[in-house]
Amino acid sequence: MRKTTPNPAPARKPMDPSAPGSTSVSGAAPVRAEHVTHGDAAEPTPAPSPATAYEVGRNKPPHHSRFKPGVSGNPGGRKKGSRNLKTVFSGVFESEITINDNGQSRSVTILEALVLRQVQDAMRGNSRAQENLLDRYERLCPGDAANEDDVAAEDQVVLRRARARLSAGTGLNPCNGPEPEPDDDAE
Repeated sequence: MRKTTPNPAPARKPMDPSAPGSTSVSGAAPVRAEHVTHGDAAEPTPAPSPATAYEVGRNKPPHHSRFKPGVSGNPGGRKKGSRNLKTVFSGVFESEITINDNGQSRSVTILEALVLRQVQDAMRGNSRAQENLLDRYERLCPGDAANEDDVAAEDQVVLRRARARLSAGTGLNPCNGPEPEPDDDAE
């Protein structure tokens, strides 16, 4: 790369006010706009050396800013042995804890304990736990769910009522009392 040093601007000559391109500012002497170039045009360009003969451009970075061989481009990057979030979650969920089940202590994974707790909450009448548990079961075990064609007519009525309660937000709490039968004529 060639270094250029700026030259001082040439001295201005007084101009004739009637000359073309001259302007006068509030009674001052007229000034003509001149093009100023930096550097001497007569200065010879040095012959390119083998190191500077390289043309810098698209996909051709300068030599000083290229990646150095054997040096990492991300020195502060991921440390060896560090684990990502998926690995941490699977390690935590697969670790075992001891729970008390009907007076008996047994060892289960944390994931299994969480599912058991969700089932307990659903059995106690927590409608959010019921909905969450049923949604997850349908999503994870789609082939295991019973077809409505295989279900008896009385059971289909019970399922419709349960779905209506869940969508209304009342839940499946048996203490709510019986709900009236939906009218098939209203549809």
